[in-house]
Amino acid sequence: MEYNILTASTSTIDRPITSSATSSSNDVSPCILQYAKNIKSMIKSNKFIQIVKTILKIITDGFQKFFGLKTNRGSTSETSGNKNNIKFNIESNAKNNNAARKIQRAYRKFLARKNSKPVNEFGAKVMINEKVKVIIDRKPEDIKRTFYFPQSNQPNVKGYFRNPDGEVENQYEDKGSFKSVTHRDDRFVQLHDNQFDSSYDAVADVKKVNELAAELSKFSSICRFFYADNDTLLAENGGKDLVSRLGIEKTGTLVKTVCSLNVFKAACEELEKMHNQDIFLRDIKLENMVVKEDENIARHIDHDLIVTPNYGDYRRPEGTSIMLIAELCLIRTNPNVDERTVKKSLAACDNIAMALSIMSAVDCAVRIDINSAFGNSGGTCLNLYGFESAACCKFIKTHVKPKYQKAFRMWLKRPAKNPLPGPLHRMFKWSNEPPRIYTIRPNFGASRNATK
Repeated sequence: MEYNILTASTSTIDRPITSSATSSSNDVSPCILQYAKNIKSMIKSNKFIQIVKTILKIITDGFQKFFGLKTNRGSTSETSGNKNNIKFNIESNAKNNNAARKIQRAYRKFLARKNSKPVNEFGAKVMINEKVKVIIDRKPEDIKRTFYFPQSNQPNVKGYFRNPDGEVENQYEDKGSFKSVTHRDDRFVQLHDNQFDSSYDAVADVKKVNELAAELSKFSSICRFFYADNDTLLAENGGKDLVSRLGIEKTGTLVKTVCSLNVFKAACEELEKMHNQDIFLRDIKLENMVVKEDENIARHIDHDLIVTPNYGDYRRPEGTSIMLIAELCLIRTNPNVDERTVKKSLAACDNIAMALSIMSAVDCAVRIDINSAFGNSGGTCLNLYGFESAACCKFIKTHVKPKYQKAFRMWLKRPAKNPLPGPLHRMFKWSNEPPRIYTIRPNFGASRNATK
């Protein structure tokens, strides 16, 4: 925008110069206004030389104002100090500009190198840094890092993966049914896929999984992952799984560490978004949810059973047996049931698994009841018929909104017959308190000291 100093109003002249609404004795605006009046009178008297001098004066005063000088002249020592300030500010700005230019040049070189790399068979551009200084066991070491930049047709796929710096000493401690952790640092984990069969070419299958990873990367409640090759999976380090964090044995024994309800708020809210896009996790349980100590926000891992419009089969009755509801599974295997009903049953299974996981983590007494319900069913699926223990009733009264408490109890008993009146996250009474994981006393009274 150009400003005509002869025709501009007072407010127009002030706007590009002053940065605050309140004027002070050091503001240049009143001076410029006076200069404008003087120039106007000079034009009428044809004093063009004085006009030029006045314009130069305006520029000089503006320069002094920019570098923090006073518009009124002080003593000789003050003027000298102001000159030093100008020199310091100019040198400081020059150094900052040089640093910014160096960073920009380095980043442009990096982008040029990355863009020149071909996309490998697993759908990523690979870059290797041969010598990186890191601290391992309190000792500086030079290591090699390999970076993977996934390339996908999915929008908003950002970020990278790299091989973690530290090797896991006892891999059996972090071994699951299908994968085991081999390397870990504070940013990433590396897992070996124990299902890999070298007798056939699995590249096509791995590329499908990496496309699934790109599709799921828009959900912050799912830890990002990427297959670097046929049997090596890289993933974000989301922290410890909740079974380890809470000290729960797989038999569901009673412990003294619990979560606040808000630990699950983000994951519970995003579950509705996934269901609206026909994405179903099918394997929600505390073993597959991780929490970082500095965040205390639950996130999902282990994506083997996820089904989306582009990946998996909606009708396959897969999931963890302790979280499977028989009557909901039967819906999926019935060929006479339409796909819309099948998807509703999948959403119901995810919601039941999420609700039971939340209840188990928030109230340690509920864990015993859920484990008993699973044992009474013969260990093939979870039988919730008539499931209404005192611990569950207490949880519902404390953490479920009053208008949904009756519907929530009926839903737990017969989830296929009594669906929830709305998304699961709307049933709970979320608080404004920060999420935390804390210990409780033997009499189940919550202690004030959060553990992490």
